[in-house]
Amino acid sequence: MTTAQNAVATAQAALQSDTAKNQATLVTGQGQVTTAQNALKIAQAAQQADQTKNQQLIVSAQAGVTTAQNSLSTAQAALATARAQNGQSLDTAKATVNAALNSVLTAQDAASADQAKQQATVETAQGAVAQAQAALDKSQATVQNTAAQQTAAIQAARNTVSHFQYPLSGSKGCSADFRRRAVDAQEALSVSLERIEGLQPAATPGRAKRLGNSFSIP
Repeated sequence: MTTAQNAVATAQAALQSDTAKNQATLVTGQGQVTTAQNALKIAQAAQQADQTKNQQLIVSAQAGVTTAQNSLSTAQAALATARAQNGQSLDTAKATVNAALNSVLTAQDAASADQAKQQATVETAQGAVAQAQAALDKSQATVQNTAAQQTAAIQAARNTVSHFQYPLSGSKGCSADFRRRAVDAQEALSVSLERIEGLQPAATPGRAKRLGNSFSIP
């Protein structure tokens, strides 16, 4: 019995020792779990803060893009209006020059019969041609100045679009699209002021010989 009792006592002591060790291990594990949970909460809070900050940046960038788009649309509308107005001015000047040229040709035809009598009429018509040409030159200068101003406005809008690209997205598609639209608008602005077809009526050989090099349209 004594040997058995000793064995039981030894087993109980070993069990108590193992229980104490296991309890210590359990406490340590619980501490580690608590630490990990706290770290997870901190990481989640930081992630939430970053998401909020990034969302604010995205909203700000979207507002900037919208503003730039509005500026570009305004510049394009102003350009279209200016081109229409200047086109009307050019058409009016063109018609005036054509009418003046016809007057010159008519006056020269009459002058072949009575040069002295028709000389004053020819000079008056030539003065009208000079005035019409001056008006045409002024209209062309206005077109060039307006084109330069509108090109500068479109370039400013393009620069603004480029400045407000979406952050953290890694995409350049939006700003590239607006840059392409701004480039298309700038190319559409180009007009030829040196080739105005139909500005002079076709002259007969007799009229061309009499008119000579006294008037030309580049």
